[in-house]
Amino acid sequence: MISIFSFNSIGRLSQQNELVNKTVSVVGGVYASRTGKIFLSLDEIRQLRKSWEEMRQLIADEMRGARPANYNTVLLCALLLEFAELFVDKSGESWMRMVQNISEYIRHSGKSPHGQGAFESSLYKYYRSSDTIGAIVAYKDVVLPTSCNTMRPEPPNGIELNPGEIDFASDKDLDRLLDILEQWARLQYRALGWTWTSDRINFEAVVSQDTPVSEDQKDQVLNGTNLSAHVAAGIEIICMACRLQREIISIILTSTTSAQLESAITMMLPYYHWALMGICRLFIHPAWSYLQCELPVLQDDMIQGQALAALTHAEGIISNIDLGAVLYMPLAYLIGLEMTDEEERKRVINFLETIKAKGFDVASGFIVELKESWVEMGKTDNRQTGLTALLRTQSQLVIGSKVDGCNVPLALGDRGNSEIE
Repeated sequence: MISIFSFNSIGRLSQQNELVNKTVSVVGGVYASRTGKIFLSLDEIRQLRKSWEEMRQLIADEMRGARPANYNTVLLCALLLEFAELFVDKSGESWMRMVQNISEYIRHSGKSPHGQGAFESSLYKYYRSSDTIGAIVAYKDVVLPTSCNTMRPEPPNGIELNPGEIDFASDKDLDRLLDILEQWARLQYRALGWTWTSDRINFEAVVSQDTPVSEDQKDQVLNGTNLSAHVAAGIEIICMACRLQREIISIILTSTTSAQLESAITMMLPYYHWALMGICRLFIHPAWSYLQCELPVLQDDMIQGQALAALTHAEGIISNIDLGAVLYMPLAYLIGLEMTDEEERKRVINFLETIKAKGFDVASGFIVELKESWVEMGKTDNRQTGLTALLRTQSQLVIGSKVDGCNVPLALGDRGNSEIE
């Protein structure tokens, strides 16, 4: 997905456009300083920090107001800066705000003619992947509605883009993956909202009462929530999850039994294993069982098998890539929750440490969050009970914060700010 930032994709544009050139230079400097590829004096660090802040402000200003003539150029620079936030921000908050700002830019300035070129399409797909994966990790809804996914911005004036230099051989596979992840993100958001409402109205007690209750009494207990509508919504969520689960299982089985597994599919397999285990854990809340429907869950050992498969695939992939390694970092939290012994947990921490060593400070926030979650899960002798309590608490925290109009950071806690050290 980040091949859009390669020299083959934007090298010519960087040479011809001053804004892109400056953005690439600043982002490259930040990356080099984080990985130790260059040594910077204190004065050089201060200058880099100043350039970084100035570029962020410049792009923010460009994205406000009327649609600029250089729409795609600004979008490219904004996406580069969004990616660079992962180098310097432990909490992911700045990255999340950048995703939000870019969505507003696309919504207000993007056009939707039917002539989108390969380069413009790849820019939007990268944004969509950021939006969707961020929504899953932070238990949010996707920022840009699905209906906007057909937006087709115009090419920048005076600059000829060369789509022939970009490898889009796996476009169809990537589109399918993004569609599935987006469905999961929206399903997760609805499911967490449903469980939050169930807790608020004490759903389990209401539906399991042995003594008949009048409708007037029910209305008082439910605080205005329509019980029939709430039950119907829960059943609809279960049906959607079952369909999505079947599709994911079919893709995994087809991919893993193929005699010649394409490299593009191999790169995407960890996400499918991640999504499958994530969907199963959506229904860990006890309220779902009161709907008397067959839930889309697997046995614990099968879910842990999916976690290990995702980790094994991802470990092999990040050992051979640098910048792209961060794309697999979001998988680590859910994978880590499924790990039961010390050796397995060390593998997950080493996985995150490897990504951090490649320059991405945001991995630090994931490490801290995961270790704290393991402590919380260890407070009970029963692993399943501990995992249920942890996920239930997190969903209440996030959905409750949304109801109160608060923003929730990427790693579910304020781990720091976006600053170049």
